[in-house]
Amino acid sequence: MSCNNKIIFSSQPHQGEDYSNCSDLCSKEVLLCDDESFNITILEEMLLNEGISSACFTVGSEATECFRKRLALKCCTRTFKLVLTDISMPKMDGFELCTQIN
Repeated sequence: MSCNNKIIFSSQPHQGEDYSNCSDLCSKEVLLCDDESFNITILEEMLLNEGISSACFTVGSEATECFRKRLALKCCTRTFKLVLTDISMPKMDGFELCTQIN
């Protein structure tokens, strides 16, 4: 969700994180999207154990919005290195998510 040039991740498990500082958003290497917050928690922990940060979402449309906002930020010189998504999610499945960000 975007509010006055701020990016806020409003999905579980990180409800309401404020990434208004562009460098905070640019430091995220992996985009995770799964409608099951438990799966996100496990994947995020596995990545953190390897020193990899992630932006986590349980709603596909929020993940695509984040992806687009990151591309639009002038201070971001790179996109996510990896997108991990569930294929079977309500409203927007993983295939549609990949189509949207492609």
